[in-house]
Amino acid sequence: MSRKTRKTILLIVIIVLFGGIFGVKAYSKFASIEIASSTSPDGQYTIVILEKKKWMSMPGNGSSRCVKVKLYKGFWRIDQDCDDCPVFSSEVLTPKWDMDAMQVSFALARSVNLITGECEE
Repeated sequence: MSRKTRKTILLIVIIVLFGGIFGVKAYSKFASIEIASSTSPDGQYTIVILEKKKWMSMPGNGSSRCVKVKLYKGFWRIDQDCDDCPVFSSEVLTPKWDMDAMQVSFALARSVNLITGECEE
């Protein structure tokens, strides 16, 4: 093989590898499905619960998808989101609003503070 052919093949391999890496990252970042949403009784807050898609899972682990919780006040998203909240999609309940305590619960023993947007256990 000539030197030019080797460089061309190497360039193609690098492009394919980087394309695959960016494809997996984009899939994991943007591939989520809304499984629940609710608006507070006063209409000021909205909670959206998204199920994160897995691009790979082990046998017996197909139904345990993590969730991402987004909280909005009007059109503005409250800074924090509950990406680190250890909740699986099978545990998500219909959101229940407690305006006296300024929180909304979305799973057993899991809620979001409406003021800070932090996930509480």
